[in-house]
Amino acid sequence: MNGGARLGGLDDLVERLQAVLDDVDVPQSVGRIVTDLVDEPEELAAVLEGAADGFGVLYRDERLTVLHAVVPPGVVSPPHEHRMWAVIGVLEGTEENHFYERRTDGRLSSAGERSLTRGDVAVLPADAVHHICNPGPTQLRALHVYGGDLLGVERSQWNPDTGDEEPFGISLPDRT
Repeated sequence: MNGGARLGGLDDLVERLQAVLDDVDVPQSVGRIVTDLVDEPEELAAVLEGAADGFGVLYRDERLTVLHAVVPPGVVSPPHEHRMWAVIGVLEGTEENHFYERRTDGRLSSAGERSLTRGDVAVLPADAVHHICNPGPTQLRALHVYGGDLLGVERSQWNPDTGDEEPFGISLPDRT
């Protein structure tokens, strides 16, 4: 990991991520860091220890948000956007991502899916619209890193029953 350097805690994780924020291809650089972390999940687990179910905010500023997702079996999010790049690294369980394209009428149409399991990393572009679910019998634990202040940006979700776009409305516990 990171040239053999051990992860020294949350501050070290944030420093590693901040160090690549001026790279030419920031999402890919962050993706490499997250890949190293999920390849050695025991080190990262110590940093994330004690997280409750849900999305705990580990770090947040105007250029970077780091979340620890703990999602119980059967949970499905509504389709939503981030309006910034995202990197997802799975530590435990399965995260199914269902992707969408915006139609000219504002509705969504299916654009594929990708299932992530332990050790998998996905880099999502800033214009991605997706929903996630945990289809497995065990909890899903994942590290989510975003290229901006995820909680400070206005974004949308789509009502799964009507397909209508509406303001994003899922609150995230802040553990910073």
